[in-house]
Amino acid sequence: MTRFLVFRHGQSDANLKEYFAGWTDAALTPLGAEQARLAAEYVSRTEKPCCVWTSELTRAYLTGKAFADVCRIPIFRSAALNEIRAGRWEGVPFRDIKKLYMPDYSVWQNDVGNSRCTDGESVRELADRVVKEVLRISSLYPDSTVVIATHATPVMAIEAASKLIPPDRFKDVPWRKNASMSVVECDGKRLYPVRFGVLDHLGEKVSFDSDEV
Repeated sequence: MTRFLVFRHGQSDANLKEYFAGWTDAALTPLGAEQARLAAEYVSRTEKPCCVWTSELTRAYLTGKAFADVCRIPIFRSAALNEIRAGRWEGVPFRDIKKLYMPDYSVWQNDVGNSRCTDGESVRELADRVVKEVLRISSLYPDSTVVIATHATPVMAIEAASKLIPPDRFKDVPWRKNASMSVVECDGKRLYPVRFGVLDHLGEKVSFDSDEV
């Protein structure tokens, strides 16, 4: 079994300024960099990962790089681990998305598994590419521990897949906080749930998303 330690990236400028990043690059805030460091130090004390995989986006890559530096392991990037392609929502403040694209945004807020960003990717499409990539990575590292640094929607998709939750019930899966850790295992065919939303390593450095997310 491959053991995956799945982290949402540390707090980003997009989180702090409350806009929808999607594939728009956003740097980590100073707090986000500290969150990544604390997460990496926690893993170095408690686990023995062989490598870290991140999305191609800066906020996830810099989070993953903290693990690579602290744990002294190789780091790899994959576009399949990127956040959802947000179409017209890219880089737009949540308050404006709510005004400009209310029909689509209402589905995102109330039935996320059946939602599609306006002129962008659907959550079902994201879940398909993310889970396929995690299974592929598992085939490369059987019986090893791998860190994944990714984004809120991919983390949700991984958790849902491990619990066999269909898209119609994705709305029941919590959004996990910045630099939270979720643990799943994989036998090469499917994911299995272990733990989710672990924040103990952050102490008082936990950050919170806008209520509009």
